[in-house]
Amino acid sequence: MKKIVFIALSLTILSLAALPLSAEKRGKGDGHGKCGHEMGMQKDFAKMQDKLGLTNDQVDKMNKIHKDYMEKFQQNKDNPDKVKELREKYHKEMENVLTPEQKAKWENMKKNRQKGDDKKHKEHKDKKK
Repeated sequence: MKKIVFIALSLTILSLAALPLSAEKRGKGDGHGKCGHEMGMQKDFAKMQDKLGLTNDQVDKMNKIHKDYMEKFQQNKDNPDKVKELREKYHKEMENVLTPEQKAKWENMKKNRQKGDDKKHKEHKDKKK
């Protein structure tokens, strides 16, 4: 179970860690004072808020944690061991914001997502044969 959580959150973090770099290359901002990455995270947190019943306070805490760690990831991008350590701390802090009920919902969502990913992988593998 912890492995699935770790994998799902790791994939999310890795994909999100690349976004600030690409946003910097394009030029910061969207004309409204926020880069594309920040707006994307707001949408992700809004979805989580809806599906998990997060409070505004929880969303604010998660946004702060995310911002803090994105800077740390950026500063240590050339040190895979440090990034791995930071990722584990990030996941733990994010999970600590959730109530036990929300954690259970989150685990269920990740399980369903993992099943879908496994199915896609099997279909892709079958096509290669």
